Amino acid sequence: MVVDSHRGHTRVTVDAPVWKSRAGSIRAYSSGIELRSLVPQEWPAGFAGRIERRLAENHGRKKGRVLYIGRRTETDERVPLAVAAWHLPDSGPLELLELDVALAVREQRPDLVGACGASLLALLRAIGAHKKLGLGRPGDRLAWITDEDAVARRAYEEWGFRGLKPSARPEGCMSRHYLRRIER
Repeated sequence: MVVDSHRGHTRVTVDAPVWKSRAGSIRAYSSGIELRSLVPQEWPAGFAGRIERRLAENHGRKKGRVLYIGRRTETDERVPLAVAAWHLPDSGPLELLELDVALAVREQRPDLVGACGASLLALLRAIGAHKKLGLGRPGDRLAWITDEDAVARRAYEEWGFRGLKPSARPEGCMSRHYLRRIER
């Protein structure tokens, strides 16, 4: 993982193996390495569009604000299996905006759903705690912010996030849902 600057913003570049499989290697990579548009029919409803918006916002693609767990095939093509979009606020934990696993993975390899999600969450915690960011962020926690009930429900049910009451949220948080996950 490389953390540097792009147009005055923090850029994170990732391209690393996660584990090996018979069909090719499974890698973690950021949107700054390879931009791969998601096919909407291969993802839960609305997910691909929300990822595309994150890539377009404020140089999100070049800053690596979308992370992928992907399978690299024998023809060296990357096939996204899981995707996460995130934001780096001025203070507090890194904020997760989206995280999901492709429908094909859910249907054909449900045993990989947890592993793909856990890999992205571990990578996000490492980014949040990276010393080059110099913000003293804790490496044991992430926040998930969303205005969508279905996304908040998925964060809670599948990925172990817990909602915070409005009085416990960071100052200025305007999102309908603010969830937090602390690793023990």
